[in-house]
Amino acid sequence: MSAAARTLRKEKIGRVVSDKMDKTIVVSVERLSRHPLYKRVIRLTTKYAGRTVSAAELEPEFDLETQVAGEEGPRNLAVEAEQELARGGFSLDATLSAWERAYIEAALRMTRGNMSQAAKLLGVNRTTLYSRMNTPEAKDR
Repeated sequence: MSAAARTLRKEKIGRVVSDKMDKTIVVSVERLSRHPLYKRVIRLTTKYAGRTVSAAELEPEFDLETQVAGEEGPRNLAVEAEQELARGGFSLDATLSAWERAYIEAALRMTRGNMSQAAKLLGVNRTTLYSRMNTPEAKDR
């Protein structure tokens, strides 16, 4: 997703209405809408369930110097990326497409082909998963 598309996302502000579960909270988001028949402004409420995440859990995702443990030991992704770019012939689109295909296939194997569960596991909507699977690159497999 491009940076321009990310800025067009709507930001929703709500309040926590329940945190009684272990790692899940329920957030209530209110919005004002005009009633279609009576033309009065009414308050609509939507509840979202979400997983609480600590700062320690998020830190590795935003660390640019991430150490990934492979078979040969820990490695620095930034150094590997520099070496790959220096060799030439690198295609970011092809690399990202291959990673996306691998994650989709893994999610489908883990969920035994259940598209809804695979989409939830990947953190995308089911229709998004279908559209990602129906791209020309995915059909070549």
